[in-house]
Amino acid sequence: MKKTYLLLFSITFFSFVYFAQQASTADQATTVSQSAIVSQTATTSPTVKTVTGKVDSVNGDGTKGVRSDITIEDDRLQKLNVVVKFGTSITDKDGKIASFSDIKEGSKVTVEYITKSTGANKAQSVKIVE
Repeated sequence: MKKTYLLLFSITFFSFVYFAQQASTADQATTVSQSAIVSQTATTSPTVKTVTGKVDSVNGDGTKGVRSDITIEDDRLQKLNVVVKFGTSITDKDGKIASFSDIKEGSKVTVEYITKSTGANKAQSVKIVE
């Protein structure tokens, strides 16, 4: 009888230890994957890029609620489309405030922009160089 109780107690004890260890391992895996998600999210902030080139086309009029964008052709003849939202900082070659209507085809501009997760390029600032 004592052997039966001892055997039953031993099985119960080792089962408890085994399942407690499995739960602890699962908690650690969840913690690791959550911290990986947090660090991945923190490092994916958009980088501001700069391009200088000739304005190939202008679409829209820069008014609020209307999508406006410009296509820029750089020195390597690569084209980049950039969305210019209402309120984007636009300046002329003297650093004075300009408007979207001052951006003309053939103008040389320097644009600071970010690429959003959707792939769209959003202008942070536009400077009309010439």
